[in-house]
Amino acid sequence: MRTRLNEVVKFLIGLPLTLLALFFILKIIATQSPTLINNFHSLHVFLLGYGVISFLIFYFLRSFIWYRILKNHNYTLSFRESGYLWALSELKRYIPGNILFFFGRAVLFQQKGIQKKDIAKGLIFEAELFVVGSAIVSLLSLPFFFSKGQIGYGWLIALVIAGLSVLYCLAGSSHLRLSHKLQRVVTFLFPPYSFTENVFLVWISIIALFFFGLGNYFVISSVVYLTPKLFLELIGVFDFAFVVGYLSVIKTHHQASSGQHSFCSHRMLHHLLYDRFFSSL
Repeated sequence: MRTRLNEVVKFLIGLPLTLLALFFILKIIATQSPTLINNFHSLHVFLLGYGVISFLIFYFLRSFIWYRILKNHNYTLSFRESGYLWALSELKRYIPGNILFFFGRAVLFQQKGIQKKDIAKGLIFEAELFVVGSAIVSLLSLPFFFSKGQIGYGWLIALVIAGLSVLYCLAGSSHLRLSHKLQRVVTFLFPPYSFTENVFLVWISIIALFFFGLGNYFVISSVVYLTPKLFLELIGVFDFAFVVGYLSVIKTHHQASSGQHSFCSHRMLHHLLYDRFFSSL
């Protein structure tokens, strides 16, 4: 009886959150409709389609990462079911306030027997893999920010990111040589998986974030011309802007996160369209 009551309560909580998320998505689209209508006549449908496909691949790979995280915690949830629940929880991101997103993920996966502590750990590992993948793909943007005379700074940044990524992949095995208290901290903050598994997850994250940058390139190109000469650099730029906005999730409000991401993207695109664009013609 108690289990049945818990399921009903979770359903009554989860359904309104999903409907609320859809409401805010439609509200965002409605507020931007005048701009969308004005630019529709110059829209390149094929480029927009390529962008949509790229974003779908991005989200598919991210859901696969979450599935692998659950699998590494010995849960037998199928990829199809895990991906469906993951997608619903991501939908709740569009509700103002980051707490609702975490709450929605916990409610959905608790219904399938996933423990709260494993959901919390999984969210931490997912965010870390996201940041590591974004940082690596962002290396493509180094020529965009540094001139040939400043290439040394670019190599330094690349070496630092590469070194930190290797240390991250080694975290799962290095905790074996630490004291008991430090082991508990490390295993909570970093994935306690094998080195090969961590490398695999980082690799999937890199591919996912590459498609995210690619999707941005195609979607923006469907409305505004972006020179193909900066193709790889712009993929890195979009990922860099994304990881800056994603890291700001520690802020209290979702609007602050979106604002930082939008500001960073705006500054980079301004730099592209007015400085780098003419120099690359």
